[in-house]
Amino acid sequence: MNNIDHLFFVFVSMFVSNVCFNVFSAFSHGHRAFRKAPSMKRTKVLKVYDDCTALRYLEYKGLPMVVSGRDFCNVHHWRYANENDGNDGNDGNDGNDENEYKEGKEEQEGLRAIHSVAYAEERLDLCPLVRGLVRGKLVIAGYVLEPVVGGAEVMTKVTYVVKTDVGGSIPGWVIKLKSKEQPMQLLALKKMLDEEAQEYPGGKAKYMRDMREMS
Repeated sequence: MNNIDHLFFVFVSMFVSNVCFNVFSAFSHGHRAFRKAPSMKRTKVLKVYDDCTALRYLEYKGLPMVVSGRDFCNVHHWRYANENDGNDGNDGNDGNDENEYKEGKEEQEGLRAIHSVAYAEERLDLCPLVRGLVRGKLVIAGYVLEPVVGGAEVMTKVTYVVKTDVGGSIPGWVIKLKSKEQPMQLLALKKMLDEEAQEYPGGKAKYMRDMREMS
C-alpha cells in the first residue's frame, strides 16, 4: 500500500472458502458490509440504473478530536466475467472446446467469475454535501472474484484494489491506520462467511450446496 498525503492505494489478494456470488453478496449488501467494515457508519442506495449498476452513498466514522468523518458518493457496477462476450470473428473450431466446456460447467454450478468496479460520481442533487463531513473521492476501486475449481472445497480467489482521495487535512498516521483496515476488512469478510456456513441449518456442506444453487 502507498500513501501520498490524503491519497491511499491498497491491493489485496486472498482465497475465501465460498462461491463467488455469495462473496459478492457480502461485498455488496449494506447490512453485511457493516460486519466487515466497523468504521462504516451508514450506507444506502441512492439510484438504481439497472440490475448491475447503482449509485451508493457511504458514510464513515471519524476520530473524535482528530479527524472528521468522510462520506462518498460512488457508482458501483458488476457483471459476470463471461457475460455479453462477442464473437471474435473466428467461426471455426479454434481449439477452445475444453475452455468453453469448463466455462459452461462453471456457469451451471453457480461458479462464474464476477468483476466489479466503483468510482466517484458527483451528484449533489441526490448526494448533497453534509455539514461536519468531508466529501472524499473514490478514484477507482474494484474486485475480481474467480472460482477455484478442482479442489476438495469450493473456493473463490478475491483480488481487490482501491485508490481513494479522502480529502481535507488528515495526519499521516491516520492514513496508515485506515489503509491497514482495508486488508483487515477482507479477513473479516472471510471470517463472517465461515461463521455463516458453520451456523447454517444442516451444516457447512448444505450451506455450500444451497449457495451454489442460489447463485
